[in-house]
Amino acid sequence: MQSKIPYLIDLQIIPDPEGKLTVLEAFPKAGFVFKRLYILSKVAPCAVRGHHAHKALHQAVIPLGGPFKIMLKGKGQVHNFAMQPDQDKALIIPPGFWRELYDFSPGAICLVAASEEYQEADYIRNYDEFLAWEKAHV
Repeated sequence: MQSKIPYLIDLQIIPDPEGKLTVLEAFPKAGFVFKRLYILSKVAPCAVRGHHAHKALHQAVIPLGGPFKIMLKGKGQVHNFAMQPDQDKALIIPPGFWRELYDFSPGAICLVAASEEYQEADYIRNYDEFLAWEKAHV
């Protein structure tokens, strides 16, 4: 299932008396297989990451440690998510959403699983260009 709007999915958790095991297997609920993983860490609490959109890339954002927030703009809507590692959720971001990650707590760690390898041509790094691109692709 590939949604046109961002949404949260439950991560597969296998409980164990000695701790929990979180399984990431191609995100069948997200509708894509990931080809690239990257981690944001040691982000200053006042920093804002992202400031871009993707034309075709799907992403799953998973908080591994400490809370942070994500604001997504696109398709005439604004979506705000407070990411907490103890919620065992992944945020699925379809293509065509401007994103900003902010309000990182000390020690916050963010894992991102992307549907494709890095391709600079897929990025829109200027918000006005994003708005023009979005208008042309409605």
